[in-house]
Amino acid sequence: MRIKTHIHAIVVCTAFLWQIMPCWAHASPSTAQAAPTDITPRGYTIQEIKVTGNRSLALEAVIAISGLQVGDTIQLPGLATQKAIQRLWKQGLIQDASIYITPTQGESAILTIAITEIPRLVKYTFKNITKKERKALLEQVPLEKGQAVSSQLIKRLRKALIKQLSQGGYRNATVSVTSTRDPEQANGIHLTIEVKKGKKCLIHAIHIHGNHSIDSDTLKAKMRHT
Repeated sequence: MRIKTHIHAIVVCTAFLWQIMPCWAHASPSTAQAAPTDITPRGYTIQEIKVTGNRSLALEAVIAISGLQVGDTIQLPGLATQKAIQRLWKQGLIQDASIYITPTQGESAILTIAITEIPRLVKYTFKNITKKERKALLEQVPLEKGQAVSSQLIKRLRKALIKQLSQGGYRNATVSVTSTRDPEQANGIHLTIEVKKGKKCLIHAIHIHGNHSIDSDTLKAKMRHT
């Protein structure tokens, strides 16, 4: 028998998997089928907790964050595994987590926490922007060695840079952020932020119509910083 609890990206979802055939205790997650909704909860005592997929996170740290302990009795289906995954997710260090239960003798079971960590920043490189532009960007979106590089961080980086370039007159600028694995550090990545500014948009003339009580020069003066 096998039971699985799963979470992806921002949407938290839980699926419990149940199969009577013993060989399914070692099946791939992609081969499992969703359990019927009328399964009666069953109690298991955790005999052992294993962790897979951890690169920079210590096994003990993952188990501690989950809140699960050897000797605990949990109900499956139940809330214990859901809450464990939610605790892991709230740390902001993983992008995927699954919990598998493999029943052993009697009411005991081995619990396996399978995680996919968010990669950590080792180095970043900018292309085609000035030192001043880079400094202004890093004040808005700091990049530091060792920080988790989530998809949200990359979106913030692109959005902030495009806005900054647009305010500088580059309204057709594009920004691409690519990542490559670090050959020496587990779960480490290099970011390359490349900019294509395009042509700068300049205002050559301002024509004002419909002003009767305020002259055009006064209105233009008020628009100086727009």
